Amino acid sequence: MSEIRLLDNALGSTDAVKQLLKSPSEIKATPVAIANNKNLTVADLVALDNLVTKMIVDTPDQTGKTDTFLAVNLHQALEPVRIHAPALLNDQCFWEWLAIAPFRQYSLYRWCGGEDWLFDVGVAQPKDSALARFQMNPNSVHSQARHSIRRLYIYSECSVLFDGTYDHLDSFLGVDLDIPGAIFERQLGLSPTLAVSLAKKAGAFVATKKTATSPSLSARNKRRKFFSQVNLLAASVSLEFLEADEMENYFSQIVDHIG
Repeated sequence: MSEIRLLDNALGSTDAVKQLLKSPSEIKATPVAIANNKNLTVADLVALDNLVTKMIVDTPDQTGKTDTFLAVNLHQALEPVRIHAPALLNDQCFWEWLAIAPFRQYSLYRWCGGEDWLFDVGVAQPKDSALARFQMNPNSVHSQARHSIRRLYIYSECSVLFDGTYDHLDSFLGVDLDIPGAIFERQLGLSPTLAVSLAKKAGAFVATKKTATSPSLSARNKRRKFFSQVNLLAASVSLEFLEADEMENYFSQIVDHIG
């Protein structure tokens, strides 16, 4: 099998995900005909899956770098799809196939603690929220921003649309998963300029220690305060239509207020 494929049936539940992970032979998928398909094969994707899974196993504390590496290479690999079959990029069965077939190992090791639980009842089962990473609702930004594979494509596309490079992926993936979650799950990523600006501002927060006059505050709590203020701002200002320097001014004021 060399062609890229679509699942014959969407993954309707986390139980369905679990069943197909335990019995890959039960996966039913139909080949998709794409012009110049020779530029994208299952073998290529599986090789990438093997590589990034090894990176996760060898350097579990570097998942951000692993995700960034996969995001870049996946986005480049899917160029034939963007050119010849762009409708696939919003097809639920395409992304679910990617997660459960060619990128099965990556998805298991990234979100489910590996694959031992599939064969050993004594190993703790992953949470439903982890298994839900294999599913994608094409009508839900939240679902797409949490999907094991789709999210990486979204972040890459956003960076490329911003300035034609992948240079901004680390701002989404290299600090805290709360950052891309706060941006893309709330549809703030619909503007690449807005998304990149928010990611850089949020990623710059550092923790502050307790003093005689103020309590300690973690960087994550500061980021959450920041995004809460951004959401309030978005209720009255159309952020996506602001110029970059105007965004910078607004966000800098929020950062200064949080301290």
